[in-house]
Amino acid sequence: MNIEDRIIDILKRNKVKKVITVPCKFFAPLLDKMESEPSINLIWPSREEEALGISAGCYLGGMRAVLLIQNSGLGNMVNAIKSLSQYYNIPFFAIVSHRGGKEEKIDAQKPMGELTPRLLKLLGIRYDILESPEDVEKINGSLKESFAKKESKVLLARNPFWGKQR
Repeated sequence: MNIEDRIIDILKRNKVKKVITVPCKFFAPLLDKMESEPSINLIWPSREEEALGISAGCYLGGMRAVLLIQNSGLGNMVNAIKSLSQYYNIPFFAIVSHRGGKEEKIDAQKPMGELTPRLLKLLGIRYDILESPEDVEKINGSLKESFAKKESKVLLARNPFWGKQR
């Protein structure tokens, strides 16, 4: 089973019904497969803070949602995280493509790539790193913990996680 199928299986096992994405090219094969998965509703908002608002609505409506965004989008979400998610105690779960690492070909991605872990710490959001394809089961454990404890969690998926340079 490839990494995309494994992620979809993990989402289904954890009863995730909505995946909200402002996509990154790293997610393209996963999103292609998700579009034909009838048990998951893929939502394409125009901005990351809108994605967080949709996720909050899902939570309040009793549905499990996951955000798929790029780390640059975390910067766009700071106010929504503080004034919506954290202020009203509405947790979210996000798998974030962590751009800007050593292998990054786009220099403009590097500043936010360096800042991302510190930003999450500053915001008080627990995170873990997905470094290689073998880390895919961390998604399962993190989802279970996030939903059980009703707390926000971010998984930073670095490029090697996807199994090949994308």
